[in-house]
Amino acid sequence: MTAPRIALLGFSIECNKWSPPATRADFEQRTWLEGEAILADARSTAPAARGEMPGFVQAMDASGPWEPVPTLLCCAEPGGPVRREVFEEMLAKWRAGLAGGGRIDGVYAMMHGAGLAEHDEDPDGIALAMVREVVGPGVPVVASFDLHANVSSRMVDSVDVFVGYRTNPHLDMRARGEECARHMRDLLAGRRTAKARLRLPIIPPTLTMLTAPDAPLRPYGEMIDLGQRRMHEPPYAGHVLNVSVMGGFAYADTSKNGLSVVVTVARDHAALGHALAREIADLGWANRDRFRAVLTPLEEATEIARGACADRTLPARCFADVADNPGGGARGNTMWILEAFHRAGLRDALVGVINAPALAAAAHRLGTG
Repeated sequence: MTAPRIALLGFSIECNKWSPPATRADFEQRTWLEGEAILADARSTAPAARGEMPGFVQAMDASGPWEPVPTLLCCAEPGGPVRREVFEEMLAKWRAGLAGGGRIDGVYAMMHGAGLAEHDEDPDGIALAMVREVVGPGVPVVASFDLHANVSSRMVDSVDVFVGYRTNPHLDMRARGEECARHMRDLLAGRRTAKARLRLPIIPPTLTMLTAPDAPLRPYGEMIDLGQRRMHEPPYAGHVLNVSVMGGFAYADTSKNGLSVVVTVARDHAALGHALAREIADLGWANRDRFRAVLTPLEEATEIARGACADRTLPARCFADVADNPGGGARGNTMWILEAFHRAGLRDALVGVINAPALAAAAHRLGTG
């Protein structure tokens, strides 16, 4: 039997619409791998790429013969929309790798889902639609996504199996890559799929998207739990391949924002997929009031900090501006907490500072105040 030839590609960035555009240098600083460099990294003991690609490659290695066709893998830290010319360069390289590498029997795409480009709000969907256009309707395409993905119909319609993270903070990235390899083997053996997708008119604040069992705000985690439990119970057991509940990323600010449920099933059980997606969505809607974030006003936070400074027997406290989060593509440059603590005369606080030499130089030139 001829070993299946599986194309590999990836595009991962979580984009904040109001941040400066992401450049090629932003991807090169994190991960820009082409051709055989993707495989060398995925099979190394300390991969630079996110866990899904090493998980997929090593699971495919362990499960039987295959011939990888690596194209381009691009990952950047969260930031602004990707420069148009940079994304178009990526598209051209992916297309060339798919179209010029001989026979393609399957494609694994390591995506994020909350990307933006300067010229389009759905670059993930553009990339996956291009993949489907090049390889045709009969070639298996499996894609993995961050659970902060803002899901478009183009993203879902272009793949055979849609796989999203289940943990926030993200602890299952490698496991999801391994899962994608299992689906790829099943698809190569002849399995065909159908997908159900529902999107709720809820854009969850990040603080309500925790999944750990002991998390205080986890209406989102309860939706994931329900899906994982149901897929192993009658009548779904054996027919449901994957259940992904995608919370989305509010600061992308797109028309596809919204809490989404995507269920992949065996093709002749499409009705089961729609029923399960509806049950999970109904749970989310019933709990919609629990998706309201409860934040601490700055004045109250300052008093909490004052108390911790005055009484050293109290535990240390951590304060964060949760909107100005570099992990969510923001600049990390708001001064409100620092200013409030300074005005209150607080001492013995460790402050996370900004590495912005030009801004610091300008501040020194302007002087105190």
